[in-house]
Amino acid sequence: MKRSALYAFFVLVAFTSNAALASYCVGQDTDPIQTCHDDSGNTYRIRRMGDVTTVDGSNDSTGSSWSQRTVRRGENTTYTTGVAANGAEWDETAHYYDNGRRSVDGTNSKGQSYHYDCTRNGCE
Repeated sequence: MKRSALYAFFVLVAFTSNAALASYCVGQDTDPIQTCHDDSGNTYRIRRMGDVTTVDGSNDSTGSSWSQRTVRRGENTTYTTGVAANGAEWDETAHYYDNGRRSVDGTNSKGQSYHYDCTRNGCE
């Protein structure tokens, strides 16, 4: 579950900002509830229950909000769906393989499909 929760958080950051963000959190990444804040004024509320991780984000300065839900199936697959700050929906499926490899397919908040393959050294 730890990998799924961290993956969900990083997916959220990737879809909400182009800049690298430093964040700090209250609670451990194994706790059922955790709240994180970043340097751009975003707040993330992370809830974990079994194989499901839900992240709700908001920014009080801009009034924007977003959310995502990640479901882990077994040890090798995660399904993530979300609603971006503009209200558009997106989804992603990740399959994890041996030696740190993974394959990711999805549709971004602009409706564009994507696919990439990753190793421990990065993604293509």
